[in-house]
Amino acid sequence: MRIATLQFAPQLGRVDENIARADSLLVSSATPLNHLDLLVLPELAFTGYNHPSLSSIIPLLEPTSSGPSTRWAVHTARRLGCLVSVGYPELFSPSPPPVHTLRPTMINLGPDRANYYKVTAYNSTVTVDNEGRVVAHYRKRFLWYADEVWAQEGGEGFETAELEYPLRDPPLSTATMDTTIISKHGSTNGGEPDPQLSSTLPPAPPQQPPRTTDDKMTKHTTTFAICMDLNTHHFSPPPPSAPLETTHPLASHILSSSTTLLVLSTAWLTNLPAFALRSQPEEPDWDTLACWIERLSPLLDSPENMDPEEGGEGE
Repeated sequence: MRIATLQFAPQLGRVDENIARADSLLVSSATPLNHLDLLVLPELAFTGYNHPSLSSIIPLLEPTSSGPSTRWAVHTARRLGCLVSVGYPELFSPSPPPVHTLRPTMINLGPDRANYYKVTAYNSTVTVDNEGRVVAHYRKRFLWYADEVWAQEGGEGFETAELEYPLRDPPLSTATMDTTIISKHGSTNGGEPDPQLSSTLPPAPPQQPPRTTDDKMTKHTTTFAICMDLNTHHFSPPPPSAPLETTHPLASHILSSSTTLLVLSTAWLTNLPAFALRSQPEEPDWDTLACWIERLSPLLDSPENMDPEEGGEGE
């Protein structure tokens, strides 16, 4: 598979500018993108993350699978001929709903008492296929403290779907990595960021042709999760001898569902100082990588991933 992650620094609340920045990075990427299978964007990709209050994010909430983020994903998926997954703040109830089983958030939309009603919002991701159809929708299960001022927890489990990914010939050059990271610099080879975003974008690559029966397809049992979902609920320490679904809930689900692909959108914090990020933009954040590896360590210990030459039981 050919997977790209579009990583950039969205500005809080500046949706149109963030979308324009994402388009600019895709167009100016040093790696050809017309043979991707999957493009993944961050958590709350176009609204930015860490909203200080409920009132600050209300104007940015998007109807379920039908707001600016979804429309961008549909357009981009059709143009690139791949699946696209993007994080967005979901407005579940745009009008006065019936009594909920969920605890709703109270929102005052004006001085008129009739405008004081209940809505439910989620930190969500939406995924569309290369024909622009919504094929997966996930609501963040474990909330970070910055989410709790405005979002509800998602359902009882993680989202898993059997998805088809279009594999188009010819593939990317063998000189490129299977996973392409489109960084905030607009390329995969570093360099200085643009001093300002041009209002005129270069011509977009042509839209991919419709899928035909001759196109190669691959199926993957795909699980979707968002950032904090890697951890336990509220970082709760599990009791001694707790089962895997308590100590490592996401990893446990991946194993039990026979997931072959995890799509994890994040807006992850870093402990690195700003000068380190500026001076070594391509240097990995090893502490973050170590955290991710630990939280998914049951996958590495699974018999299916063991090398028989090292004493494992896997094939």
